Amino acid sequence: MAENVDIDSIKEISVRASAGVEKYRKRFFAQKIVIGEEPRITVVRGFRGVGKTTALLGLVSVGAIYFSMDHARVVAYRLYDVGKALLESGYSTLLIDEVHKYPEWERDLKSLYDEFKQASFVVSGSAPLAFNPDRRFKIIEANQLSLREYMHLSGKEVKPTEKWRTYDEALEFARHNPRIEKAYSEYKAGGASPLYFWGADTTLDGIYDSLIKSIREDAVLFAKMDRQYILGMEKAVNMLSGASLGEFSVNTFCSALELKKHKTYELIDLLGKMKILRMVQPYSKSFASARKEPKLMFHHPIFRQAMAKKIGTKPDLGATREELAVFALTERGYSVYTIKGEKKSPDYLAVKGSEKILVEVGGESKTAAQLKLRVKTAEKIVLKEKQFLPLLVY
Repeated sequence: MAENVDIDSIKEISVRASAGVEKYRKRFFAQKIVIGEEPRITVVRGFRGVGKTTALLGLVSVGAIYFSMDHARVVAYRLYDVGKALLESGYSTLLIDEVHKYPEWERDLKSLYDEFKQASFVVSGSAPLAFNPDRRFKIIEANQLSLREYMHLSGKEVKPTEKWRTYDEALEFARHNPRIEKAYSEYKAGGASPLYFWGADTTLDGIYDSLIKSIREDAVLFAKMDRQYILGMEKAVNMLSGASLGEFSVNTFCSALELKKHKTYELIDLLGKMKILRMVQPYSKSFASARKEPKLMFHHPIFRQAMAKKIGTKPDLGATREELAVFALTERGYSVYTIKGEKKSPDYLAVKGSEKILVEVGGESKTAAQLKLRVKTAEKIVLKEKQFLPLLVY
């Protein structure tokens, strides 16, 4: 019952958790959170450690209160009862963390939305947060940092750019931004994660711990899994971390994980929803070609680095470059596909509206002339290392 909720305890939680948060710069996704406008429910979802909690704490004010659904003082109550008690006591905005830990969060939140017409709700949860979105929900995805955002959090500003399409433009961009190459080195060493700002030397260890904790604790909330399934997920990311792209497919994982094919697809799909792995589908307009296997990679190469460090292997350079390219292109709004075809066909096709770009991720010696143009009206780009500087500044 709402009248039994210890409001003072929750006030203490909010005050203590938000103390000192004002000293941190806001992540870009946090700037998209708007309180007091429709839709009044904002859902922030993403992998552990990307700054969701800090974003919520930055919104704490006289009328906005924070609490987490996994806090010892909250778990005994229904979300509806906690929300009702707080709103009736004068708060107008509820900032609810770890909402995926409460199975009926969607039902209770909709009830509060319908009952309290002036209230706003900002909730955060794990990446695969499962629900049926409608007009009442605004979804904000929280992913790893771009190079531009890393520099922003470091106190340095650089404007978004499109000068990644040619090597010459990238050189010119780097010349006008002399600090960016050092920032790029830091970004690749762990700066893609906000954890870097808590300790550069421990970033990869923290990411590894978050990854394993996500598999062991969060995954079980979204799928019925036994111990073999959990071990299979851990084994999959371990195997992929030391491999080159294309070395493992769903079929090869079936044998290695000793799981049936449909179970392996479920496992890989869930790791994708958790934003740990990514499945890049083949580009095709025909059903037969669409059945070709997707390319498996990490959602961001920071995961590959963290896993490789833990198991004592060196991450494949080509794989990290491709994962970073696909991440950046996707964050820029492109749909990215693999290209299946003859020798020297490009690595990927990036599509945004009517724009199509054939992308080859390679070293300094590759040229666009080497690529066979297999998609009509598509621009051809060979992404060399220097071009990653402007590519990641979006």
